[in-house]
Amino acid sequence: MQRLDRLTDRERHYTLGDYYSLVNLDFQRAATAYEAILEDYPNDREALNNLGNIYWGLRRLAQAESLYQRTLAVDTLYVSGYNNLMLIQIGLKKWNQGETMYEQAIPPTPTHPRTPDRTGP
Repeated sequence: MQRLDRLTDRERHYTLGDYYSLVNLDFQRAATAYEAILEDYPNDREALNNLGNIYWGLRRLAQAESLYQRTLAVDTLYVSGYNNLMLIQIGLKKWNQGETMYEQAIPPTPTHPRTPDRTGP
């Protein structure tokens, strides 16, 4: 934190976002940091996902869901994006969408260690 001036704007905002979300637990300041990244890099997968996590923590579930959807639009192979979107949809009681997202997650990531084996009985 003492050398923030040596970082690029993007790196500085990531550092601040991580610090306020993981160390200092100031979700408003963490959100501001990730939002700043998205102003310049609207398709930054990690910033979209991290801001979704922050909004989830702030109970802004619909906004979190939207960010997770954007995350998957940027990278259809991002396993965390599928996981987070499924969980937020369950939290919003969108059972059918959560199940659909689960089904969509399997084809793009068939070799991921947490993907269930669909070849069984």
